[in-house]
Amino acid sequence: TMQYLRLPSTLILHINRAQPDGTRCEITVEFGETIDLSELGTKWHFGQPFDRNLSPCPTGYHLFGAVFHRGPTARAGHYYSYILEAEGHPRFDHDQDQDRC
Repeated sequence: TMQYLRLPSTLILHINRAQPDGTRCEITVEFGETIDLSELGTKWHFGQPFDRNLSPCPTGYHLFGAVFHRGPTARAGHYYSYILEAEGHPRFDHDQDQDRC
């Protein structure tokens, strides 16, 4: 079991779905708008997490963006992102400015 001393102010998770043969795992990944590391069985080195100033800090994070890859293999395809805004989830990519979803 991994133990943590300090937590970042912004949590970035990378879910690698690429397979060794170049294909990708097609299992659907579902996630909510919040994640609480304490609910995932995370262990804290001193019984509670600290921030970078070594002050006790919360273990919850709110989602504000996600990056996705769509393509036939891990080496071919297109990346796009969704950024959470008050009006909804706009989609941004390098081929078009904005596409409301």
